[in-house]
Amino acid sequence: MATYVQVGKVWLNVAQIRVIRVVPMDDGEVLCQVEFGPDHILEFRGDDAKAVRGYLQYHMTTHPPAGLPG
Repeated sequence: MATYVQVGKVWLNVAQIRVIRVVPMDDGEVLCQVEFGPDHILEFRGDDAKAVRGYLQYHMTTHPPAGLPG
């Protein structure tokens, strides 16, 4: 069963995410780029970017990949 996470008005299928980039901007805002494939990238800013980053931090601390410290 696929796991979905709501970010603003968008639901992300976590199983299809290939890369998440968290980029701090010069104005202090955070930009999150969620890549599903080379031609399919969603960008989130502000509260939505914080939500993506928060989900990633939560997931990585509760379900660390094998071989990485948890």
